[in-house]
Amino acid sequence: MLALKLLLVPALLAMVTFAARRFGPGVGGALAGMPWVLGPVLSVLLLEQGPAFAAEAARVSLATIPASAACLIAMARASSGGHGVSVAIVAGVLAWATLALPATSGLARVPLPLLAAVVAAVLWVMPLWLPRPSGRLATPVRAMRHELLTRMTAGALLTLAVSALAERSGAGASGALATFPVITVCIGGFTLYGQGSDVFVRLAHGMARGYWALMAFPLTLALVAADLQVVGTLVTCALASAAAQALAVRRRAVLA
Repeated sequence: MLALKLLLVPALLAMVTFAARRFGPGVGGALAGMPWVLGPVLSVLLLEQGPAFAAEAARVSLATIPASAACLIAMARASSGGHGVSVAIVAGVLAWATLALPATSGLARVPLPLLAAVVAAVLWVMPLWLPRPSGRLATPVRAMRHELLTRMTAGALLTLAVSALAERSGAGASGALATFPVITVCIGGFTLYGQGSDVFVRLAHGMARGYWALMAFPLTLALVAADLQVVGTLVTCALASAAAQALAVRRRAVLA
């Protein structure tokens, strides 16, 4: 599982970096928010551990989405308030830690329909809690040599550090650490350093849209894993994520 994450996290960081440069931070953020890491991890658990184990892992992942949202919001608000990269990252990690452990031990235990309703409510109001971007994009603040390689290396190292800490923690803390928002911290930190707060805020709004797909995958898996074969489960989860992302983009177009 660690090897899978070590492959996926740097690859996702590269994909998001290229997408943000080509299509803008909103598109890059929307890609970053989707279940590119969570989906394959849950898929491997389904194949190796069976539907019951994978469904329980999916519930925990679903319950920690509000904590990941809090991390993103805290980083965006700290950066837009004039604070530096370090303060923004610390604020995001503290916001995530405040909610993640209670989520794995408490929220994950509530009935699935109620859990889904709570997460959906958080995602619905999440754009309102994010600061508004300015009218135009700023020019890059700093140029970093070998930026893409640095991002990918940092993502891999952070994944290793979080995984090592999870192995030395109790069951509840380990479950929470498994959902640590590595992508948010890495992309957020490098974007803030190189391009400034406004670009990161736009990226954060894009990630908020991608979180609907992030919610749809574990929710669908928890609902159908016991009733469908493995291939049917994974296809249904992928289709649900794609539909959720399409609806999120349409909602943005309607509200724009």
